[in-house]
Amino acid sequence: MEFSLRREPKTAQPKARLDGGQRLKECGFIVVLAAAVFTMVALLSFNPADPSWSQTAWHGDVHNAAGAMGAWIADSFFFSFGVLAYPLPPAAIVGGWVFLRRRGDDDPINYTIIGARLLGLLVLFLTSGSLADLNFDDFWHFSSGGVMGDVTNSLALPLFNVLGTTLVMLFGWAAGFTLFTGISWLTVVDHLGAVTLKGITWLVNRLRGETPTQLGVPGSSAREGKDAMPSSDAPEPMELSDLRRLTPSSLRIRPSLKDRQRRKKKR
Repeated sequence: MEFSLRREPKTAQPKARLDGGQRLKECGFIVVLAAAVFTMVALLSFNPADPSWSQTAWHGDVHNAAGAMGAWIADSFFFSFGVLAYPLPPAAIVGGWVFLRRRGDDDPINYTIIGARLLGLLVLFLTSGSLADLNFDDFWHFSSGGVMGDVTNSLALPLFNVLGTTLVMLFGWAAGFTLFTGISWLTVVDHLGAVTLKGITWLVNRLRGETPTQLGVPGSSAREGKDAMPSSDAPEPMELSDLRRLTPSSLRIRPSLKDRQRRKKKR
């Protein structure tokens, strides 16, 4: 008997330690995460009485949980972006994860998609700032859309007026949403229509006292399992004699006078 030894190929195992570039990326993401958390704390604990970029206070303690630096950052963000300053830290975390996360050789960076997302994010912020400045009241001593919304409206209002500017910004916001997320509005409309039809069907069946059925699935019902009739207990097909016996006499077809005379002659 002859035996042959075959060497099994070694499977690629993930490295336990990071190389130089991966270390820098991970440290950069940690810095972005820390800055985003610090900024969010400063925004949530903002106090207009604190000394900041747009206001000076000579006496008193700083009320911001992030200290004097947090008061300056929060005031600058609210002055520039208005209420849109709140989603900036989460957006920074998402952007840092997209750019700095660890990637494999088969998962390269798609710069076209990243560019489309950055453009969509910019359009979303511009249109949202304009809509906030047009439709919402100011908070504290800041504009709802910040300087960004004020500048956008100052350019758009002389050309489109209030109604036209609102429509343009709404459609621009929809385009920015598609660029940023990649979700088609036709898909959203299809899903909303399907959910609406299912809800209407369920409500109508409930009002009629019938068993709710699934839309688009013939013969499907909510009762399954125990309530389902087994195949052995299915009713047998009815014969013609049984049908005649069950048919009322008033509904039976009577022979005509000519048919009766023919039958008498045959007899």
